[in-house]
Amino acid sequence: MTKFSAVIIMGFLFYGSTSLADVGETGETNTIYGFSQLKGEAIMDAYLNKTMEGVYASYAEDIANDIAPDTFTEYHYDNATSDYEHRSVYGSFKTMGVYTVRKDQLCYSYNAPGKVVGRYCFYVFKSDNCYYHFSADSPVPKNEEDFEAWTSMAYAKEHRNSCLPNIS
Repeated sequence: MTKFSAVIIMGFLFYGSTSLADVGETGETNTIYGFSQLKGEAIMDAYLNKTMEGVYASYAEDIANDIAPDTFTEYHYDNATSDYEHRSVYGSFKTMGVYTVRKDQLCYSYNAPGKVVGRYCFYVFKSDNCYYHFSADSPVPKNEEDFEAWTSMAYAKEHRNSCLPNIS
């Protein structure tokens, strides 16, 4: 039986699964090009009750152009909510979100008008201690060049130096 929690955030009602009974296939897939896809329980194990720091795909380009990159921090509570903080040269903000894990995707819902609104789903791939997010609007990465199309990357604070893209 699946246990659901309902969360009301700024007038929107979200439902999030707090059980893994409905996530289907779980674990990590075989490693391909140094990445292994996380599914179900493996996603939960990586994120649940942890603070993840992260950068967006524009990180290397921003650094190369002497622009401070956008970064984020997100804590994932066991009640399917998260605290999200976005940092940018244009301003920073914090908001609460709701996350769900469904089969092979990690999805976030936010309702912070003027900041971030909507539902965002990602395939999560692990490489060493770094978690790469690929938009679920695109096919699951399979070819080497597909793995260059990550949208954001998260890591635990202690793995920051080994996860950030090399800047030359």
